[in-house]
Amino acid sequence: MAIGVYSHYNGTVWFNGIKNCFTTISFFISRHSPYFFSTLSLFGLSIEVKTKNELWLAPVIGLINGLLTGMTGIFVLPCVFYFQAIRLHKESLVQSMGILFSALTMMMIFSLKTKNILTLELSLWSSIAILPEITGVLIGQLIRKIIPEDLFKKIFFFCLILLGNFILVN
Repeated sequence: MAIGVYSHYNGTVWFNGIKNCFTTISFFISRHSPYFFSTLSLFGLSIEVKTKNELWLAPVIGLINGLLTGMTGIFVLPCVFYFQAIRLHKESLVQSMGILFSALTMMMIFSLKTKNILTLELSLWSSIAILPEITGVLIGQLIRKIIPEDLFKKIFFFCLILLGNFILVN
């Protein structure tokens, strides 16, 4: 439903288009922007943020990232692309993403817990899932130290395209 679409309930007209519009926008952005930015980057095209614009743009990107995370549960957008646009080197990029994902994970846990969605059983399954994740992180660190920055960025953006595929399918 787009903005301005009305629904009837019990003789009263309710305006519900704005909620549905935000849902549609977040759905579109979360599914298509990984392709857009990653494909641009793989072909050597990129968006660059000048240092003088970082001060005002960072809070805007943070707000958008928080809104999209709250609506979709996906942490990547748009901060990871912003980190790329300010030209972070691979070590700084990975460290910044780690801090971002940790903070957003804590907020997601808090949000799910306050809505009584996060149960003890789900917490246990999540704890078990951390073990293969830690293994992947350790292997990824070894690979990151070995490969040159250009190859790292190609692999990174290819993985974001795979993430986009996963999001679209699910």
